[in-house]
Amino acid sequence: MWSSMIDRCEKIINGIAFTICVLLFGGVVLFSTLFSADYVPDDSPAFSGFSYDRIFYLILAAAILGLSLLTGKLCKWNIKVCFILYGMVSLVYIIAVPLEAFSDMKIVFDIAVNGLSDPEGYLSNYPINIPFTIYTWVLTSLFGKSIVVLKLFNILFDVVVLYFLYRLSLISEDKKMVWMAGPFIPVIIYQNHIYNDVLFTALTVVLLYAVLRKKQTAWSLVAAIILSVLQFAFRSTGIIYIIAIAMYMILYERKIRKCVIYLAVTAVLIVMLNTVNTRMFKPDPTLKFPVWSWVQMGINEEEFGFQDGTHSTEWTMEDVINKYEELGPYRVLKVMAKKTIWMWSEGTYQAERYGFGVWDAKYAVEEDNALIRSLRDVENSPVRRSLENLMKAQYYVYMVLALIGLIGIRKGPEDNRRKYAMLMYLIVGFFCFYLIWEIKSRYIYCLYPVVMLYASYGLNMLYSLKKKRR
Repeated sequence: MWSSMIDRCEKIINGIAFTICVLLFGGVVLFSTLFSADYVPDDSPAFSGFSYDRIFYLILAAAILGLSLLTGKLCKWNIKVCFILYGMVSLVYIIAVPLEAFSDMKIVFDIAVNGLSDPEGYLSNYPINIPFTIYTWVLTSLFGKSIVVLKLFNILFDVVVLYFLYRLSLISEDKKMVWMAGPFIPVIIYQNHIYNDVLFTALTVVLLYAVLRKKQTAWSLVAAIILSVLQFAFRSTGIIYIIAIAMYMILYERKIRKCVIYLAVTAVLIVMLNTVNTRMFKPDPTLKFPVWSWVQMGINEEEFGFQDGTHSTEWTMEDVINKYEELGPYRVLKVMAKKTIWMWSEGTYQAERYGFGVWDAKYAVEEDNALIRSLRDVENSPVRRSLENLMKAQYYVYMVLALIGLIGIRKGPEDNRRKYAMLMYLIVGFFCFYLIWEIKSRYIYCLYPVVMLYASYGLNMLYSLKKKRR
């Protein structure tokens, strides 16, 4: 009885998830073919029409991918060579663009290097940043009070992501994964961003491996619980991963007892960790922004759900309901459609802002060279514009491959559908969450490994078709 019920639930849930993912990926590809979702340096979203120079950048993006794969083939897909090359490029980048911390990452860094002193009450406003502040404090206490330390750890975590993408790809016997994901430029540029995105992404990829690896033991469950707690500590959207894992345990592993243990222990540890954080910092609850502040911002019409400066500790659920009623169903759906299209189509994860800075950006150089002078000219920099267009083109290429992979997995062997099902749950979870929440394309940076896994499958399908034609 239970087995047949789970079978029916699995088919229904997977059918809905697959439909949403195909519509989302397909919508991104179709929209990006005709238009462009842009991030404006004044920290706002925008749309623009098709420009013919995008054809050049698409060719260039495809050439970079092809060159990386060719290099991998010549190196017999040796991942150590890929890691060395990746590390060298990354080091050159952070040396060439020595961006100083700004915005939230500067505030967190300053709190950490000043002995966790928070006189302005920032952590009371954003208690979710307490764990990352502690992480920054630990690293700077051990290795020196310099943002270079955090950038080097970003490079390390990027290598961790590549390695565990490789381990995940071995489940599908795909050795090309690392060489395919390595040249994705937004990830390299993000190494200047000393915030929680890179660390969170690394934790979630290791978590995916712990759950999906072929040989499951009691230690696999322990690792999944610890990683689930840690990734949730750094980003509250980690709850989406926890839900997706629980669904996978029930629908595919058919281990309800294991799922109950996983959820119960994870929940207890999260509560304990939050209690310890609260006692350490004693944040003022009257300064904490309520969830309704982000929800009301998620339906602002002017910038369709983007940060609009209306954060307040006084927003209530009743205020949000009134705002929804005032807008009405049509205007709310219009905002949701625009924010979804922009967020999933922007393609750079706002890497230009977080990797190069904005108008008031500071660089650790005695005298500006040609590169730094160009980066300072935010609106007219040829370096910024060229890299932005190239990153968008790369994202488009990977999304086309991911769409092919998504459809191919659905039509492929049952074993492949099972392994990739949890990835669909993650995409649907983020899609639904950001329908109502305030958006930034940065918020889905953590999903680029998921896109890479689907894209790798799509690339292998194209290889297979090419071999059959021969």
